[in-house]
Amino acid sequence: MAESTNDSTLIKDTLKVLAEQFDTDIVKVDPTVYNPSRISKLYGTTACKGDEVPEMGIIHRQAKLLAVPDSIIPLELAKLQAFVNSEH
Repeated sequence: MAESTNDSTLIKDTLKVLAEQFDTDIVKVDPTVYNPSRISKLYGTTACKGDEVPEMGIIHRQAKLLAVPDSIIPLELAKLQAFVNSEH
């Protein structure tokens, strides 16, 4: 499914609001990762961009879920929109 401008805008705005609320000197929310196709890796695949340099801690890792809840409840789009709009 193709990414729509509205999806990117909503994600970008959400990350901006989260950064405003939670950024500290130690922790930062990265608002530049709003492209929906780049938010997550396909589980089971290995990210191999660049050279693997184990002595520097640069190793290729397989994308995987470490824990999975018994039930997954999708976030309603209206609730995400309300969250973003309540902060503007």
